[in-house]
Amino acid sequence: MVQDFAIELAVTGVSYRQASRAMEKLLGYPVISHEGIRQQLLNTVSRLSRMSCSWKWTGFIRKVKRKIKKAGR
Repeated sequence: MVQDFAIELAVTGVSYRQASRAMEKLLGYPVISHEGIRQQLLNTVSRLSRMSCSWKWTGFIRKVKRKIKKAGR
């Protein structure tokens, strides 16, 4: 559940690092690293891409892929 929230922060926020720091501030201890968030997103997108997705998930996958591509620059 905590990792899911961190992923949500990363997708809707500015960066993976910011999401990681926000989780640390919220809970008072390091929960997941920015690289951990990135890896979780890659795994989630990979799994969802293999499934026949509804329009809602397709939009989410596009958003995450854009974020990953942007972070890779």
